[in-house]
Amino acid sequence: MILICQTSDEQTMNLLLAHMMSIRTESHLVCASEGNFPADRSKNSCLTHHLSLHPHTHRIHHSFTSKKMTDIQNEFLDNMDAQLKAKAAASIVNDALKTLLSNVKPGASVLELSKLGDQLITDLSAKTFKKTSKKGIAFPTCVNLNGIVCHFSPLESDDKIVLKENDVVRVDMGAHIDGYIAVAAQTVFLSNQTITGKAADLLAAAHDILNASLRLMKPGHSNTELAPIADKIAQTYGVNVCEGVMGHEMKRYVIDGSKVILLKPTADHTVEEFDFEEYHTYALDIVLSTGASNLHEHTTKATIYKRMPENNFVLKSKTARETLQVIKDMDLPFSVRNLPNQSRSRLGLIELYNTSIVDRYPVLAAREGDLVVQLKTTVHVLPAGVQSVTGIPNTQPFQSEHKIQDAEVLKVMNSSLKASKKSKKKRKTQKTTDSMDVSED
Repeated sequence: MILICQTSDEQTMNLLLAHMMSIRTESHLVCASEGNFPADRSKNSCLTHHLSLHPHTHRIHHSFTSKKMTDIQNEFLDNMDAQLKAKAAASIVNDALKTLLSNVKPGASVLELSKLGDQLITDLSAKTFKKTSKKGIAFPTCVNLNGIVCHFSPLESDDKIVLKENDVVRVDMGAHIDGYIAVAAQTVFLSNQTITGKAADLLAAAHDILNASLRLMKPGHSNTELAPIADKIAQTYGVNVCEGVMGHEMKRYVIDGSKVILLKPTADHTVEEFDFEEYHTYALDIVLSTGASNLHEHTTKATIYKRMPENNFVLKSKTARETLQVIKDMDLPFSVRNLPNQSRSRLGLIELYNTSIVDRYPVLAAREGDLVVQLKTTVHVLPAGVQSVTGIPNTQPFQSEHKIQDAEVLKVMNSSLKASKKSKKKRKTQKTTDSMDVSED
């Protein structure tokens, strides 16, 4: 039996649940608040979703996201408190990333590097905004080695993986202060020499795509303008932009908002167009390959999960219920590494994932033999212009034989990061119009 209702009242939900549980026949209760049925899970960005339906599990789909939390998630950088917290989070990421990169060297343990990254963010967060209780890790530290591109956040069982000379290492991390998020990712080639050849082409292309994209993220531009320029730059260096890698708008406590930046649109990967806006924050994620542009899911099991607060279910196992108690207040992605009793937590997360209470970040990999570079930064769009607030410049020297010559690309790269006078005048006119509308009401 399937019971379908549309309600946002928790008392009503509990009554329906009690009725359902009293019925001996197999039953499902599906509840949607304003059409909030769980979205189909499909591959996007470096986050792959699978929807598994188990006929013997009592499932409740509903949203108890309070109006207060919805209001919080719609807060932007339009006040000094928000800007200070957002910049503090960025500073924490930069300091942690700088220290972590200095420890990325042959012989270093991937597990210990990941733990160090998390500890640095935790310790640095504790030193700022001391009256703010919610702060710390916004995305677990990942140390992605060679063919593994993203989301490898190792567990204690991975303690034997160590770096060696000529490895390619991609470090990814994130921090937050009171829900204001900053993320960053950078790539290091373990060599004492100046990087040349295809590796240098990847690094040069990534930096040029970053610089060009930032200039197209000013108000008056849309997300769809970035991909053509990124493709031209990649072609210049003879590399490929990887498919399915998406940057997201980041709201307060929301690391992957619905507004998406896609640098490689395909028939299978498309996003809705939107205009960049002042006081908004975006994660710009650039992943380039010397070979195939498509990534695939690695056999390594996922260790990073994210709570899906809009979904609630009656769980069958005690282990799953215990795990849910541990993670229920985690607003941002977390690693199994940071949970008590890792083996038991992983077992509980299986049911939580199968019932859509959590989602996972699968470990993605490139084709064997391909070199891959990742460069990710946090972008603040403010009235004064566009600011890339995370990332460590000049981490290692590189020299590519290629050079940008395309007139359109050069025009973009030579443009200013500051807001144009035209857009400022437009904003002033809009504010005047809004004031008139208020007075007329």
